Amino acid sequence: MKELLEEFGLRPSVWLLSMLVASIMAIYRIFEKDPIPGTSEIVKICLGTVICVILVPGIVYYAFKIDNPFIIAACTALCVHRFEKYLRKAQKQFDEKLNMEEDGKVN
Repeated sequence: MKELLEEFGLRPSVWLLSMLVASIMAIYRIFEKDPIPGTSEIVKICLGTVICVILVPGIVYYAFKIDNPFIIAACTALCVHRFEKYLRKAQKQFDEKLNMEEDGKVN
């Protein structure tokens, strides 16, 4: 496992801290709503968490040259908490782009 994590270029402690913080944020997102969400909503939250844990630490490390594991974990937690909002925004922009192409406004 250590060799696999090191192949991504980050120390295992960074990944583990990011996983821990992301798990806490996922549990918070599940239980923050008054009625506990249904199974499909919980699966969406868990998949979003896994995607964030896989992508965010590497992106923060390589794009912003940040090597502090606590800052990387905080960025991961923020992305886990706001994942659905980012996903909806990206989907809206993608839909607008498709509609513009169908109307012939974009070359």
